[in-house]
This record gives sequence, structure tokens and C-alpha cells, in this order.
Amino acid sequence: MYAAFAPFAIAALFAVGPTVAETRVFSFSQTSSLAEMNEIATVIGIVADKPEIALNVEKKTLVLRGTTDQIAIGTWLLSELAGPAELPTTTQQGQHPPVKEYRVSGIDAIHVSYLPNVSTPQELTEVVTLVRSTVDIRQLMMSYSRKAMIARGTPDQLGLTDWLAGEFSSADRQSPAQNLRMDQYPAPVSADPAFPEPSVVRVYDLAHVATVSDLQEIVTTARYLGDIRQLYGYGTGRAIAARGTTDQLALVDWLFRDFDSAASRNASNQPSADKAHEYAMPETGDIARVFYLTSQTPQKIRETANQIRKVTQIRWLCTYVALRAIAMRGVPQDIAVAEQIIRDNSRSEPAPLR
Repeated sequence: MYAAFAPFAIAALFAVGPTVAETRVFSFSQTSSLAEMNEIATVIGIVADKPEIALNVEKKTLVLRGTTDQIAIGTWLLSELAGPAELPTTTQQGQHPPVKEYRVSGIDAIHVSYLPNVSTPQELTEVVTLVRSTVDIRQLMMSYSRKAMIARGTPDQLGLTDWLAGEFSSADRQSPAQNLRMDQYPAPVSADPAFPEPSVVRVYDLAHVATVSDLQEIVTTARYLGDIRQLYGYGTGRAIAARGTTDQLALVDWLFRDFDSAASRNASNQPSADKAHEYAMPETGDIARVFYLTSQTPQKIRETANQIRKVTQIRWLCTYVALRAIAMRGVPQDIAVAEQIIRDNSRSEPAPLR
């Protein structure tokens, strides 16, 4: 597919505005599909800050009217997304995909990141949604036909965007990991209104997570116990991106290690380790605790969790059914009451708590 650039004036198409510099018309090739043309028009509309766009499906033309900057951005995006180009081949393990850049007047830039290892539109949507939410970047779109992600933002935003795109589109993240692994963005992320202090971004590869439903339980538990807003899962590779303070991610680190250890023992039919699964949070005085109730049914575990919620003041409490676990965070007194409730409810069970 290609676009032939044929700029000329169309005086009667739009009302003249004081900031409008020019109007241009671009012709798509005859092989361009309706989906591709609509996709490109949508990307230009968002990334170029809403220029006036008219798409003629029958004639396969796109009329673009706006400021000089908007026209320049639209022209560049059309050349990248509709022009003749050899799409990148699959990247090797550990390699990040190629990125193309367009400098906008001011501090902004536009990046087009190609994600050749992402196989399906659903996976691309998942990666783009995760990156947009983690970076907190508004102007971020996708091109299904080019397997590309298009982002406009500050250098800090684009640096993190490119890194996350590389992490989640790499060849080694297109299937679940064999071992728990953590990668961290190499620099603190600048503070913004959503984060009162510079934050840390980490990507976790989780092992022993059988289903997307199991992954979602882990995401919910980590987000809730860590009181962390930016934490999202990538179902294809059973991976998670998290953004928060050092203290928040320290709790997430501990929780994932504890879950991974328990899952590994279950997978290999090893005996349970008789130890306390506890993490102290000196900055708040809270304790995070995980109880594994392997002999109880999921229904019994949910009933026990509901009882703890009624009796204690614990705000953060989740169940992880795949591991028959209850995870919670609270003050030591409430955690002690919760432990007694669990022991009372488990007296008739043959297996001890672990």
C-alpha cells in the first residue's frame, strides 16, 4: 500500500479559520482497505491535535486541513503508515524493535515503534493499552496493518514508551516464562500530577501462571495490596508492568516471589514449607501476609475471607484461588485476629497452614 501525495487547495470544503495554513489531499492506492484508511485518519486526528479531516472512501482520498505543523505531522504519518516500506522482521531475543522519530515544534516528538513479534490485533491492543496506562500518555495510537504503535509526548514519556514497547514485543515475551524475572527501567520516571515523587517502572515475567484468569487474580491482588494504581498484565506472555514508589514495588517484588515459590512447589508436588509468609512495611507500620490453605475448597476460602473482612478493620484483602491463598495487608493486631480466624476454620482440615 502507498499514498501519493498531491497537495492542492480546496477552497469550498471547509470554512476558513484564522489558524488554518493550508489544505492538502492525499490519494491512497487502489489496494488500500477501508479499515486501513480509517485507521490512518484516526491516528492523524489524534496525534496531530485534531486537524480537519475528510475521508472519501469511494475516491480513496484523504483531505487534511490545518496549521503548518498539523499538515507536516499528517504528511509524515502518512509516509510512515501508508507509504511504501518494508516492515521490520521478527526481532531476536533481547532486541528492541526499531523506532522512527519526527520532531515537533516545542519539546514534543512523535515516535513510531514497530512491534513485529506481536502476532494478533488483540495482542497489539493489549500492549498499547498497557503502555498508555503505565506511561500516562494521552496521544498513543496503534496501526494494526503495520504492527506499529504511534506516540506523541515529551522525551521522558517517549523514552519510557519505547522501552515498554520493546519489553512487551520482544521475542522472549511471546510465551510464558520458565522462571520469575524482573527488569527495571534504567532511570527514575519524572514526577507528574499522578505521582508526587519520581517513580520506578518494572516489568515482571511470571512463571507457573497457567491461565489469563490466574494472571488477572495476581494483578488484582498486587494492585490492591500495594495500593498501586499503575499495574497491568500482558496475558500472552504472563507478564506484568508496574509503576510506583520504591516502597510500593518492594511489596510487589515480595508478593510475586512468594506466589512464584508456592506455585513452583505445587507444580513439582514438593511438600509445603512451614514458614511465615510475611512482609513488614516500616514506612506505614503495616504487615502484608499470605496464608496458603491448600486443603480448603475455593468456596471455603472465600467464606473465610468474608469473615475476616467483617471482624477486622483490614482494608486490603484478596483471594488467589489458583494457589488457594488469602493475601492481606493491615496493622499487626488485625493480622493476628485474621490468623486466628483462619486457624479456627482450618482445625478440621488435615493440612496445616503454610
